[in-house]
Amino acid sequence: RAGPDGTLSRDQVIAYYRQHHGYLALESRQMFLEDAVAVAARQAAEETGLTAAPTLIYLADTISDGKNEIPYSVVAALDPSLPPPLGPFLPPGMERLDDNGIVLADWPESPLKAKPGDRIFLTYYLEREGRLEQRIAGFILRGKVPLKGAADDPFLTPEFRGITDRLDIRSWEDPPFPYDNRRIKPADERYWHRYRTTPKAYVTLAKGQELWGSRFGKLTSIRLAPPPGGDLDRAEQEFRRRLLFHLDPERIGMRFDPVRERGLEAAGGGTDFSMLFLGFSFFLIVAALLLVGLLFRLNLDRRAAEVGILFAAGYRRSTVRWLLLAEGALLAAVGALVGCMGAVLYSELLLSLLSVLWPGGLDRSFLRLHVTPRSFLLGYGAALGVSLLTIAWAVRVMGKVSPRALLAGDTASEGEPIRERRPPRWSLWLAGGSVAVALVLVGAGGWVQDHELRAMTFFGSGALLLTAGLAGVWAWMRRGRHATVSGHGTPALTRLGIRNAARHPVRSLLTAGLLASSAFLLVAVESFRRQAGHDFLNRNSGSGGFALLAESNVPIYQDLNSEAGRQELSEELERQLRSEFDPAGLTAAQAVLRDVTFYPFRVRAGDDASCLNLYQPRRPRLLGVPDALVVRGGFRFADSDAKTPEERANPWLLLNRSRRDGAVPVIGEQNTVTWMLKKKLGDVLEVPGETDENGRPIRLHIVGLLKDSVFQSGLLMSERHFLEMYPGHQGYNFFLIDTGRQSPEEVKRLLRAALADRGFEVASTAERLESYLAVENTYLSTFQVLGGLGLLLGALGLAVVLLRGVWERRGELALLRALGYRHRALGWLVLAENAFLLALGLTAGTLAALVAVAPHLASGEGEVSWLALLGMLALVLAVGLMAGAAAVAATLRAPLLPALRRE
Repeated sequence: RAGPDGTLSRDQVIAYYRQHHGYLALESRQMFLEDAVAVAARQAAEETGLTAAPTLIYLADTISDGKNEIPYSVVAALDPSLPPPLGPFLPPGMERLDDNGIVLADWPESPLKAKPGDRIFLTYYLEREGRLEQRIAGFILRGKVPLKGAADDPFLTPEFRGITDRLDIRSWEDPPFPYDNRRIKPADERYWHRYRTTPKAYVTLAKGQELWGSRFGKLTSIRLAPPPGGDLDRAEQEFRRRLLFHLDPERIGMRFDPVRERGLEAAGGGTDFSMLFLGFSFFLIVAALLLVGLLFRLNLDRRAAEVGILFAAGYRRSTVRWLLLAEGALLAAVGALVGCMGAVLYSELLLSLLSVLWPGGLDRSFLRLHVTPRSFLLGYGAALGVSLLTIAWAVRVMGKVSPRALLAGDTASEGEPIRERRPPRWSLWLAGGSVAVALVLVGAGGWVQDHELRAMTFFGSGALLLTAGLAGVWAWMRRGRHATVSGHGTPALTRLGIRNAARHPVRSLLTAGLLASSAFLLVAVESFRRQAGHDFLNRNSGSGGFALLAESNVPIYQDLNSEAGRQELSEELERQLRSEFDPAGLTAAQAVLRDVTFYPFRVRAGDDASCLNLYQPRRPRLLGVPDALVVRGGFRFADSDAKTPEERANPWLLLNRSRRDGAVPVIGEQNTVTWMLKKKLGDVLEVPGETDENGRPIRLHIVGLLKDSVFQSGLLMSERHFLEMYPGHQGYNFFLIDTGRQSPEEVKRLLRAALADRGFEVASTAERLESYLAVENTYLSTFQVLGGLGLLLGALGLAVVLLRGVWERRGELALLRALGYRHRALGWLVLAENAFLLALGLTAGTLAALVAVAPHLASGEGEVSWLALLGMLALVLAVGLMAGAAAVAATLRAPLLPALRRE
């Protein structure tokens, strides 16, 4: 009965059919029931004592017997043999329906005159990869069912706006399939007016799900009926309660994450560079301590007479030592405090440098200085401790000098002529042993795959080579020298200056060590810089031979390599560029794109796992690799789990392996796997909180490592495994583009124009890899700031050594000046000595660095920019010589008479 306005509400109609049919219907507002809901409903129905009848309704474009057809007909896939009120949907006398059979509704005006045993064809549309595909399914007619009882039920079909709520078929609005109301016959309208959406055909549920199951689901409703005589209302209440109990929120797309904890974990960063900074800073700290020792010794030299008076007045040597040590401790305490404040300023400057050098810029709001009382205490205590040890070492020599020598201004027995005829054995043994162990570490660095162990071999071999070099310098300086320096002019002065470099072995060794540490740091850091390389477009390089790659915000469903895809691309290009080209130019542009080959990847969104991400990736992005790329091969592999010759020749075949303990084989970029995901080859990565569409946790088995590739942002698996985990995924969002003989820039411009409405962004593969390498080079630039500090310390050390040396030899220099030597000759004599020490330190540090990084260079991961390296070393040499020249000039301007009186 209609209401006052002549209409019936849906609730009224449902209430009527519920009373009339005696069953409940669980259906979704989204047409299809999700699989997790269907599973929960079956469990709830079993516990409640209800009979569950899963149903799949589909709208066929036509039902045909080969001669006549019925357009736009509802077909139901269910179990047609169920008893009332859920069935049956079978002709009289038939007990079951096979999967190849079909039952038609028996209505008088049906145009189909087929008989049992005849062929019936269903034409229907399926959505695949964002487009509709027309398909045809053939069945054997098993009979016809009268439109009464369970077969007279329009509510088997879920509500669909624009179709089920219309008074006639011709007034359907915007259906999701090709629709032409001119195909509608009067008999079709009369059926609609009488039976509405009552199905016109029935097939088995298994066959229907095979044909029409989709990523949205495999059921449109579940009908539920109580046992004969059961209370439907009470059963409904109990079913609702049990259904909510069995629903798993995660399986229907709801995920509960501890957001704060996840954020804190991610904020820890992909890689902790603190150990690398400490490793590089070690050489700088050593240089700083050497400078502290030199400065304190210079201070003691200037105060030698004062110390001699204290000894002569009766003070014990231990008392004087403690006095000097206390003085140094006070200076060290104040200096360490100033250093802590300077560290804050230095760190702020370093963060500013990092934000400027970072590819694309970096928002400083994401990078903040993190200072804690604990870090201040550790830094202050360590600086004070090592400074005190260095000062104590500098003070200890005062006990070996007589008060008379101190009163005369002589501070060290090392100022006397060297009496040793041969170098000490321990220095030679130390040099040889250090070289041997260093070479072992260098050799191991070429075989070790673990990055942390390789870093340890680098730092270890570098420190040992520096030790060996300085031990060799010490052995050379301790040799006796008695031969006369013959000749005259600049060459003779130079040889004499070089011999004078060994006059004070300890001091000279400290100077050379300071410079060697600074040079080692600069050369090593510069050797780690990387570029894409001239062979980047090689098939077995980081680009795989592809000049371009692209990412699309909106999935692209059409195969751009197919004729239909080419046609769609051409039409879009024509639409976008009609105003730019004349017909001939447009034809040429379309010809350019026809020469392009696309390799499309499916993408499961996730965290960017590349080094561009400052945060720790928790759920890495997953890419489904097309079979075409697996067969094609290419790219450079650092390592793989290949076992067969075929796999070794083409490691991409590893992606086709079966799952191992549920883990899907994946390939990742070496830096991504090692530094960002903290894994290695053969490890299994379980993605936290991530499940596939069946609710199973995502487990990934790393079977291959790419080297310097454009795939740093995610992990790669085969398209087959990808669709097994995410069967509902459609479309492609990532593309590798082979431009063939066409210009990459032209192809990039045309593709951006043709697919602009899809958010299609095309980039050069070289640019993409350069952006990844730029991150590494940015960190190296921050390390080189440490080298700059080392350079500053080296220049100060040279100046200190020169000042001290000239101060001790001022009488000698004054006598030479009185004998007729010009200032320029004396300056060259002193400068030659210190230039030799400068060259000695730079050579030792450079050779140690080059040998230590040899495995890195041999593996092709780094490339020395010799021009830049020579430029830096020349800068160090120039700064050192300028510092020495300034110190010599300042000293030689001093009056000669006091120095001559002392002589």
